[in-house]
Amino acid sequence: MQTSAISSRHSDNPDIKAVILDYGLVLALCPKPDEFGRMAQVFRVVSSLLPLWETSRDLYDRGDLSAEAYWQSLAVKTGTSIDPGQIAFLRQFEVEIWSNTDPAMIDWVRHNVQQLQPERGCAQDAPDLAAVRIKCQ
Repeated sequence: MQTSAISSRHSDNPDIKAVILDYGLVLALCPKPDEFGRMAQVFRVVSSLLPLWETSRDLYDRGDLSAEAYWQSLAVKTGTSIDPGQIAFLRQFEVEIWSNTDPAMIDWVRHNVQQLQPERGCAQDAPDLAAVRIKCQ
């Protein structure tokens, strides 16, 4: 994955009043295919999980589906069934694979945003990812 051009530039602009950063694919690196592969094993599929995962996130990321309903819907789409233990694994594993941050973006935030003392808040995608903490100090 490439880092964005902004991640390698620093700004000494004291007029920055607010910064909104997306988490997935901005602050966090994209999980590797083999990491998605571990999730695919739960559903007994090889290559079809990633497209299903990507196209079925909206309701879950908005909070309109519980984690249980989301993972069960993927099981239905793959023609499998999963139990509560597997759902717990999928939830935890997803947090782990999205916990790898982009060092260049974290450096940009440190350099450009640290002086803001921002309000501590987070508009988070998937509810389970709220457990992920970014340390910029």
